[in-house]
Amino acid sequence: MVKRILIGLAVCLALWGGNARAQTSCNQPLFAESNTSIAPDLVVPAGNGSNYYLCNATIVWHSAANRWLMLFNGTSLPSNGATTQCGTGKPAANCLMYCAPISTSGGSADGFQTFSWVNSPLAFNTGLVAAVSVSSSGCASLTADGNNDWFYLQVLTP
Repeated sequence: MVKRILIGLAVCLALWGGNARAQTSCNQPLFAESNTSIAPDLVVPAGNGSNYYLCNATIVWHSAANRWLMLFNGTSLPSNGATTQCGTGKPAANCLMYCAPISTSGGSADGFQTFSWVNSPLAFNTGLVAAVSVSSSGCASLTADGNNDWFYLQVLTP
């Protein structure tokens, strides 16, 4: 009986990636990344092949347009144009991991919004690129907002 339980536990740990689940709690010490000046994006490169887990993001803008927060699994901002959604499993480089309207922007010239994934942090295995898009196509296409945005991200590393 004990042997079956141990085998079952080993299988569960293997399917869940070992202790990776335990490392995704935003209750652990986080590090913050932010721009030193306004920009169209913020890049947090992955180190040592390990995941970064995004817990919180605050976006500040200074231009009148409707906006979308786009988070890419990559090391640089993709070119303007159609976005490629990340698939299931291990995400490919430069794919769109998350996209949502910045609901409080509504075309206003100045403002901010905070997003939170504290209960279920987003994992990025290549690097994390946060961008604001002003595309009229929403999440289907990237049109970088230019040097109008400031990003503050709280990130957990294993």
